[in-house]
Amino acid sequence: MLLEWMMLAAMAQTGAVEKAANPMGFPAEWPAGPPREALPDWARAGKIRFARWDGGRIETAKAFLSGWPGFNPPVPDFVESMTNWYTPRTIELLRDAGINTVWVTFSNGFSIQTERAHMEQLKKYIEECHRAGIHVFAYQSIANLFWEDMFENVPESKNWVRTGTDGKPTPYGAATYAKMGRITRYMARISHPGWQEYLRKRVELALEAGADGIFYDNNFNEALPETYQSIYRWASSRKRDVLLMGNFHANSYVMNRLTNALSTEDGLEPGVYAAANVRGSLEKIRETLLPAGDGYLVNNIGLYRLHAALSDGWKPIMIEHGHREVGDRFSNPISGPRHQLALAEAAACGAAFQVFSEGAFADGLWRGKPEAMENWRAIARYNRFLADNEALYVGAKSVANVAVVVDERSEAVPLLNGLAARNVQFEVLYERDATADRLRRYARVVRPASGLKADDPLPPVKLDAPAGIVHTVTAQADKKRLMVHLLNYTGIEQRGITITVKGSCGNVTLASPDAVRAGGIRVKPGGGSCVVEVPAMGIYSVVVFEGRSL
Repeated sequence: MLLEWMMLAAMAQTGAVEKAANPMGFPAEWPAGPPREALPDWARAGKIRFARWDGGRIETAKAFLSGWPGFNPPVPDFVESMTNWYTPRTIELLRDAGINTVWVTFSNGFSIQTERAHMEQLKKYIEECHRAGIHVFAYQSIANLFWEDMFENVPESKNWVRTGTDGKPTPYGAATYAKMGRITRYMARISHPGWQEYLRKRVELALEAGADGIFYDNNFNEALPETYQSIYRWASSRKRDVLLMGNFHANSYVMNRLTNALSTEDGLEPGVYAAANVRGSLEKIRETLLPAGDGYLVNNIGLYRLHAALSDGWKPIMIEHGHREVGDRFSNPISGPRHQLALAEAAACGAAFQVFSEGAFADGLWRGKPEAMENWRAIARYNRFLADNEALYVGAKSVANVAVVVDERSEAVPLLNGLAARNVQFEVLYERDATADRLRRYARVVRPASGLKADDPLPPVKLDAPAGIVHTVTAQADKKRLMVHLLNYTGIEQRGITITVKGSCGNVTLASPDAVRAGGIRVKPGGGSCVVEVPAMGIYSVVVFEGRSL
C-alpha cells in the first residue's frame, strides 16, 4: 500500500494530474468567517439528510433556455412535473424519504419582476416545509443573468455584464446554446455596485419568505471573497443563524472559509466502474483508481476529507454527485443501491449526500413510476437508519494519525480518493492551517509529492477484506466510542472481513441498514488487540466499540 501511495505521489510530481488555475484573487490573509456559535443546532454534522429540490416555472424556463436534456427539445412530462413541483405532494415525498433539508429554486438569473410570482409560491411552500420539520436553503445564482429578460425589465443591468478581453459579454459556460440559436445567459460583473444591490434584494426576499439559508451557484467570477463577506454580513444582520453555502469547484474550494455550510457538485457516483466507462476526466487519472474485479473503484472520500479541512470541525458538509458512470444526471439517475452507498459514504465522513432529483428521476417520482419509487424507498431506508443512529454521527471525529498537506489550488482530490480506496487513513490540512499546534497530533505529515516511508506509523485499526471494501474510522472521545465504517463498492455481498483494533475490545456491536447479518460478528480479544470478524456485509455496516479509552 505504501508503494502504491508513492506511485500516486510521483504522478503529482510529474504533472500527470491536471492542475487547476486560481483566478479568484484570494486574499493574502483570510478574514474571519461566520462564527461557530451562530450555527443552528439542526445544521450540526450528522443531523442533515439532504435533497437538491429544484423546480418551479423559472427552473423550467432556465432548463429550456440552457438546452438541457429533456427540456430542449421539451419532453412534455418533464416540463409538467418540474413546473408544478412546489406543491404539498412533493413535501410528502421528502417526508417519506426521511429528508430534513433541501434547497429550492428561488432565483436563477431572471429579473425580480419576472420571478416574483414564483417567489410568492415558494413562501407558502417553505412554510409547509417548516411544518413538516424540513429546513430550506434558497438557491440563487450569484452571477448569472438571462440577459433578454434582465435588459428589458432592469435596463441598467446592461452595465452589469462581465466582458472578456475581446470586450464581448462573457456567456455562462455550461449551456447548449446551439439548441436556442443564440446565447441566452451572460455572467454578471459581480463587483458592480448595481449587481451587488440586486443580490441583496434577492437575499432579503428569500429571508422574508422564510428561508433558513442561501445557496449560491455559478461562482465563476472575480470579487467572490468580498462578495461572500458582504452578503454574509448583510444576511446575518437580518437573521443571526442564517447559513450561507456556495457551489465551489477545485480552484475555489477554499472560498468555504467564508461560508458556514460547505458544498460542491464535483462528487462522483460511487461504485466499481466498468473499465470501458472510465472516460473523460476519469481517464486522465486512471492510474489513481484502484483496480477492483474487472473495473475500477470510484469514491469521494478524499473529496469529503478535503472539505473537512475547511469545515473547522463544525461546518456542515453537503456534496452532490454531478458525474454519472454512464450518461448525464438528468437522464440517468443513480440506482437505489448506489444511492445507498453515496448516503453511507457521506455519513461515514461526517457529511451529507445531496440527492439530485431533476429530470427523469423527478418526473418518475412525480408520476409514481415503479422504478423511481423503488429508488426512493432505498433512499428512505438508509435515511431512516441514519436518523435512528444519529448518536453515532453527531460529534464524531477522524482518528487518522497521518496528515496530507495541500495548497489552495485543492488539486489533490484524485490522489486523496486514490489513497482512501487503498484504505489509508488520513486527514487533510491546508498549508496556511498547518501550524505547530495543529501538526502536533499527527504521527506523520506529508505532501502529495513526498510519499510515505516504510517506517511510517501504522493506524490503530487494520482491515483485512476483499478488494472493493473501504473503511473509515471515527471516534467520540467524550463517549469513549470508536466506529469503524465499512463501505462495499462492489455491489455484491462480501464475506470474510476482519478488523484488528489496538487495545481492548470494550463492548462491540454491529449496526447496518442492510438485511445481511449472516451469523453476526465474532469478537476475539487478546494479545494487546481486539479482532472482530464480520462474516458478511451488504453495502454498509458500522462496527461500534463502546467503553474504550481513545
